[in-house]
Amino acid sequence: MRLLTILLAAALNPGGPAAAPNDTLQVTVSGSGETVVFIPGLIGSAYGYRKVIALLDQTRFRTIVIEPLGFGSSAHPANADYSLTAQADRIAAVLDTLVDRQVLIVAHSVSASIAYRLAYRHPRHVSGIVSLEGGITESLATPGFRFAMRFTSVIRTLGPHAIIALIGQQMRRASATEHWITEDVIHEYTRGYQRNLGATLEVLRAMSRAEEPERLTDHLAEIQCPVVVLLGATEHRSGPSSDDVAVLRERMPNVTIELVTRAGHFIQEENPGAVAAAIERLVQTTLAGAQ
Repeated sequence: MRLLTILLAAALNPGGPAAAPNDTLQVTVSGSGETVVFIPGLIGSAYGYRKVIALLDQTRFRTIVIEPLGFGSSAHPANADYSLTAQADRIAAVLDTLVDRQVLIVAHSVSASIAYRLAYRHPRHVSGIVSLEGGITESLATPGFRFAMRFTSVIRTLGPHAIIALIGQQMRRASATEHWITEDVIHEYTRGYQRNLGATLEVLRAMSRAEEPERLTDHLAEIQCPVVVLLGATEHRSGPSSDDVAVLRERMPNVTIELVTRAGHFIQEENPGAVAAAIERLVQTTLAGAQ
């Protein structure tokens, strides 16, 4: 496993978001063979994909985990553009430096909307998408996100233990079972946020204010690559709404929706085999289509 810190230069993406000197993304590279790129959700990092990557490393895959700006261990500048569109353009800039062909993108939760934007804005990079509980997020400032922001003053007063407790509670509510959610797991999921709690809270505020330059819904029909959306079969409130799923079915030309048993919102944790199997199938499909 190799850890890379990618410094984004504005010249990498003409016409995209300008990159400040501290716009650095954490990138983790493992294995060899066909490349699969993972994007963690807002609550997550490369650690969250460890089980799936372990399964893929046993076969023939090179895996790259790119943590978006403000996520996980990537930089947390307060004055950056945190729109999902800007995040997609940053991911494209990283891919420009690491790959020379289309690759499969795996993204969890809100980061699926980064992957969808990447697919229509930078189709040269995307052969297919495996979306884990990812619907249509038009802005990070969702009602749930705004509700969570109410606790920032409490978190600032009580310190890192407060954010660990809140995130642990959210993870338990969103999962089919709690056996995998140990103190060590919660610590790893929140490690990047604990390093500088003040910067984390400023970034969350910046995310809540970010405005998208264009609506994702208006561009779904432009996503021509195959998309597999995996949804946890256990009832929970953290995944995409039924309306989102209906819009994906209606507007995406090549989408498949699959329910995953024994899983809630964190499918990669509760049923990593199902995620690895979906990746294998989609890679085979895209490779066959390229021949």
